[in-house]
Amino acid sequence: MGGAARPEERDWQWYYVDDDGQCQGPHTHDDMADWFAVGWLRPDLLVRPSQRTVFKPLNALKPVPEFCRPQQRKPPPARSPPPPPPAPEPVETPEWMYLDENGEEQGPFPMAMMGAWFVSGHFDENVMVRPMNEQGFQLLRIHADAFRRAAAEVVPQMKHEFHVDDQRLDDEREEDTSDGQEVALWMYLDDSGEKQGPFTGTQMLTWYNAGFLDGSVRVRRKASPDETFFPIGDDAEALFTATVEEGLEETEKPSDEAAAVVRDGPDTKWFYIDDLGIEQGPYPAAHMRSWYDRGFLKPAVRIRTSDETEYTVFGNRVPCPQFAAHRPPPPVVVAPPVMVPSESWYYIDAEGHEQGPFATASMLAWKRQALLPPDLRVRCAVSGFYQPIESVDAFNDRPVANEDLVQFGGFQSHGRRFRASAASHWQDKDLPDDSAGRQMGHYFDVNAWQEQRNQQMAAQLQKKKKKR
Repeated sequence: MGGAARPEERDWQWYYVDDDGQCQGPHTHDDMADWFAVGWLRPDLLVRPSQRTVFKPLNALKPVPEFCRPQQRKPPPARSPPPPPPAPEPVETPEWMYLDENGEEQGPFPMAMMGAWFVSGHFDENVMVRPMNEQGFQLLRIHADAFRRAAAEVVPQMKHEFHVDDQRLDDEREEDTSDGQEVALWMYLDDSGEKQGPFTGTQMLTWYNAGFLDGSVRVRRKASPDETFFPIGDDAEALFTATVEEGLEETEKPSDEAAAVVRDGPDTKWFYIDDLGIEQGPYPAAHMRSWYDRGFLKPAVRIRTSDETEYTVFGNRVPCPQFAAHRPPPPVVVAPPVMVPSESWYYIDAEGHEQGPFATASMLAWKRQALLPPDLRVRCAVSGFYQPIESVDAFNDRPVANEDLVQFGGFQSHGRRFRASAASHWQDKDLPDDSAGRQMGHYFDVNAWQEQRNQQMAAQLQKKKKKR
């Protein structure tokens, strides 16, 4: 058994997935062997050679790679670390792919767009990217200059040497421009309602032109005495290119629409009424926005802030809540209130929910059928006071003065006379009044029917014995 790797395997290039889910590589056979010898390559590490497209655990590869057999190979001679790869020539490929945080391939995207993401700080230089016409991923920093040039074509005012850390200025000063004028620094509220900044107007305009900021994003000038945020609007270039003096004049008095949108802040807590009529909350504005964007929060739901006591329909709320300012909900046509008859009734069910309204006749019929418990709490439609149903005269069988009284009578076969009773002969025996009901009742209680038949047969036999 030879100690060296197969000639064809030594030429392979290897990739692996690190702990952050990023694809790393390509790496040579000797590098993988050195890392395995010092214990850096775990048995469950996902790897693949350049000839394959599927990652597998290192201990599941068949045949076992030669670099996994350190006992069969001599220690590699000491060598200086390889020099960094030379910067490639400008890549002309218009579309690129990248690996996200979960190791999933995303794209394709125009190179200019990805360049704008890179120079604006949304992409790190360690993101793995590749052109559409190539298979291997490489670090973005290898093509950093090409991405900067592509981004500069989209946003001409962007500098090639732009870096996000160089553009973030001190919170306590204003930056001087080349002509001696001071430019305004800007703050904005992100999707979570958090304040971001300060940033220069040039940087804000760059993000606006690249599509990271739209007209609904709320901003304010850092040095403005009024801390109210207002939407960018349609004229972002005029807004962000204003000097300090112009910025003060522009931002001291936001428009009525802007002031209406930002009346509630990111720290506002919200309540809403769910489909069962139960109050839910309080929840932060970030949660409400997430539920609204995912379609869980409908325009017809009733909401209120923690500082309010009355609920309003979400779609008809004026001003529009901050968490929905980026996409205001459509208005909801509210039906006029239903006219409830004064003789209608409500009751509290077993789960504590109010049910109704119901007519007096329906409630009385349910009570006579023992469908309503004696301690059921009811109230009239014109009253907000609940009381036990037994204490309400409308649901009692006692006669009321000046009302007609109907008395039901039951025939007594032995005395051949009527007696005052609310139950009939069959009801006294717990049987239905109609013959069909009595007949069907036997199918549901066969034992009782059989016992009754046995008693009848025994009585007939007894009579026959007496006659004899």
